[in-house]
Amino acid sequence: MNASINTHKCVTIRIERHLEAHIANPRTRTPRQIAETSRSEIMRLLKLNGELSVAHLCKLRKVTHTAVRRHLSSLLKEGIVTYRIEETDIGRPVHMFRLTAKSQSSFPDDYEGVALNLLDTICADSGHRGVLDFLNTANDRLIRDLRARLHTRPLEERVEGLCKYFRDAGYMSEWNRLPDGNFFLVHKNCAIYNLAAKYRQFCLLELHLIQNVLNTKISRQQYIFKDQSVCGYLIHGEEKS
Repeated sequence: MNASINTHKCVTIRIERHLEAHIANPRTRTPRQIAETSRSEIMRLLKLNGELSVAHLCKLRKVTHTAVRRHLSSLLKEGIVTYRIEETDIGRPVHMFRLTAKSQSSFPDDYEGVALNLLDTICADSGHRGVLDFLNTANDRLIRDLRARLHTRPLEERVEGLCKYFRDAGYMSEWNRLPDGNFFLVHKNCAIYNLAAKYRQFCLLELHLIQNVLNTKISRQQYIFKDQSVCGYLIHGEEKS
């Protein structure tokens, strides 16, 4: 019995090592995967070192000048990287590359952890009612901002504008007009899933936000926390008077 278990473990280890080698081997990856890895590695090196020249990047990455310059050119166009020119005693000036603030979204962060800790602290001091009051204040401010931007537009354009807000926030939102003149808004991703899983006040306030920004009746038809794949809202085409 023990021999059988040991044999199984040895086979499993060999398979895992084979897969690791397969993934690490450039020959088994597509050109696009290799390019994305190189680009990410250049960004990582700039993050760790602050500023680097092309020559330094080539030395650290063990790749050609052409490959490094190609990635830097792309990153410059996207505003992720910038540079300054450093004069030298001998030879031509050197371009020193560094990351911009726009690059920050490409690196790990813990905004959700900070927010969860803040809400946990409020909940410990003031209970769930305190959490709702805190979130409601922030939600009301957001409603005012969105209404100021969208209130003069027709309802359909307000739906599009609100959908764009959610889409930009990471909700992978879409909307469409229904044959009866109503609209349907869908979030295919919950950008604050872990927060909302613990504090469902977020879900209540999202419904409140949509209704107040669009100034019409809203009903939630689909809900991620009811084991459905999306959150879907029916938006009635007739505005409130």
